[in-house]
Amino acid sequence: EHPGFKQEDQNPRYSTHHLVEYLRTARGSNVIFSSPAPRVNTWWRTTKRELPCNNENMIRLLDMRGARHEAGILHAESLQALEHTVKQGQHVTIIIARGGYAGSTLCRDCGFVPVCGACHRPYSASTRTTLACSVCKTSQPLPHICPECRGSFFDFQGLGVGRIQRALEDLFQNTTSPFITIATNGHAIDPKTNLVLVLSS
Repeated sequence: EHPGFKQEDQNPRYSTHHLVEYLRTARGSNVIFSSPAPRVNTWWRTTKRELPCNNENMIRLLDMRGARHEAGILHAESLQALEHTVKQGQHVTIIIARGGYAGSTLCRDCGFVPVCGACHRPYSASTRTTLACSVCKTSQPLPHICPECRGSFFDFQGLGVGRIQRALEDLFQNTTSPFITIATNGHAIDPKTNLVLVLSS
């Protein structure tokens, strides 16, 4: 739903947004448009009921500012809905924009951020112990000691699939629930899904 996402400027010109809507009409499928900044015309069409919406309460936007520490990395209301849905034996799909473990790491004491020596971009955390560059694909172990202040604690910033998996393991006591699917943007949603959680990284 991001403006300019997957458009083709050369002939034949197309926009994935329009193709998806055509397939929705032709096949009678359901389409979920998700974005932190939806297109103006998409928002306007929802107010005019041109885009079908069966229940305005089906979608909730939850602000994590000031709420992140209520229930770890999940909003307390999301956590409650997740637990309730799984206890009912229903399926949950969690959509997260980023793979890996987290977007970046920083020293808890001085704020130092590990940076790729080749392209000078902050490393992302591919696992809890490995840093990776999204540009040149190099990787290195997460340092045990901060090279700036000699501190020994690094915090993970941003959400990735790995952090969500770890949070779910803690929630369900180190067992993987068969009713939960974690997907990145662009993956199809299981038609059996009863609850969709879209997490911003």
